[in-house]
Amino acid sequence: MTKNRENHANPRRESNIWTLEEARSQFDELIAAAAQRGSQRIQDSGREFSLTLVRAKSSPQGKEILGRGGPLDQTDELD
Repeated sequence: MTKNRENHANPRRESNIWTLEEARSQFDELIAAAAQRGSQRIQDSGREFSLTLVRAKSSPQGKEILGRGGPLDQTDELD
């Protein structure tokens, strides 16, 4: 596998690559990562899947972030 094992216990992981076991055990974090940081990849036995947010409801936080004209900061949270 291509990812660093120390990220397994870190809920604020930086990588967008997950093992199948991580995706199962940290499903809420996987969904949040897809919503906040874009497409997430799940690897399993030579297969690779992609989880991408297709549509989200409008949020005041999102409008505020876009209004700033900049990228997401690590402290930004979207509900």
